[in-house]
Amino acid sequence: MAIRVATFNIGAHFTTNSGGFYYPDYSLRAPGTPDHDSVRDILGRIDADVVALQEIHNADISGNHVIALATSLGYPHVFIAPATNAFDT
Repeated sequence: MAIRVATFNIGAHFTTNSGGFYYPDYSLRAPGTPDHDSVRDILGRIDADVVALQEIHNADISGNHVIALATSLGYPHVFIAPATNAFDT
């Protein structure tokens, strides 16, 4: 049995604050926005069994945008790695 796995970099937009530090301003956003719907359409065409997303913004997690994306694509399970003690932010 073959399993199709894909990784997808959401491509968070980074901006700087007054201290010169970079931080993500947005990435996936809510369903119905061009960002979210474009990612959904691309992943739908890829039709992978498992998808790993990179550069997910905290607002996408707290706003359930990742869950909404998975649901719209028919993925029954979602795992969001903890941000503490992570290899990268």
